[in-house]
Amino acid sequence: MKRQVIRTPTNLKEEIWNLPNVLTLGRILVIPLVVGLMLLETRESALYACLLFSAAAITDFLDGYIARRRGLVTLWGQFLDPLADKLIVMATAVTAVGLDRLPVGLVVLLLTREIGISALRGMAASEGMKIAVIQTGKWKTATQLTGLIAILIGYPYHMNYLVFEEVVDFVAVGNGLLWISVTLSLYSGTQYLNSFISAIGAKQEYEPAPRRWGNKKAELSKETDS
Repeated sequence: MKRQVIRTPTNLKEEIWNLPNVLTLGRILVIPLVVGLMLLETRESALYACLLFSAAAITDFLDGYIARRRGLVTLWGQFLDPLADKLIVMATAVTAVGLDRLPVGLVVLLLTREIGISALRGMAASEGMKIAVIQTGKWKTATQLTGLIAILIGYPYHMNYLVFEEVVDFVAVGNGLLWISVTLSLYSGTQYLNSFISAIGAKQEYEPAPRRWGNKKAELSKETDS
């Protein structure tokens, strides 16, 4: 019989303070700062909000890399890392709607997909399954973060390209990237759903034979009694 390992509260208290989890907690703590700077609606505050958000996006890569490299993957990390990602994206996107930088429909689609995939992963975990990361999902994340960074810049800027000089409206650029991200989100969401359905089907197909035979025996006994 396989021995079940029970994690003590002491271990959880110690693990939350390892470096990857501290980086993840820092990503959560900067959310009010990013939102507050956005609400000031100045070029300087927009730039600082953009820098903070960009730093948070970098820690999203670093905490996972460090955790895998140093063998510091923990229950806290598995819970906090996706939560931190969704919180900072939701907070930034909703605030951008209030500042008329993003349309409500786009943000509703974006958040619906994120919440839906989280629920799907939760269901998979409850069944002892793990849904692998899909390449389309990675592209979705890249375009989403880049689009939100452009939204955070929030103002047109003169950009020089050698002999060309153009005014770049970063809000328009951000909207375009986020629409691409939403399209990729819906596509990758369909892929995740298909993977989940396939995994459920495979699990049911390989259900232990004695259990199925026991059910058939019970049915046969009922027929005999009748």
